[in-house]
Amino acid sequence: MKNKDLKDHVKMMDYLFQNCTPEFSGGKISEWLEGKENITESIRKSVDIIRHHPLVPFYVKVQGFMLNNEKEEFTSLNV
Repeated sequence: MKNKDLKDHVKMMDYLFQNCTPEFSGGKISEWLEGKENITESIRKSVDIIRHHPLVPFYVKVQGFMLNNEKEEFTSLNV
């Protein structure tokens, strides 16, 4: 039962990514999670989307961070 529920959720998320999110148009959730781009560019794009979202007030500071799993440290990106 859980496996079917998971498949249904992934199918629903794929539909939403393909039809309801213009910034991720035509993609699938697996592509978004795996990332098709250079990580820095992907973070820049995400920060830009959040900064310019109509529900995010202008005074909210949005930053991008990259995680180095091996060193277990964050790096702040100037985006």
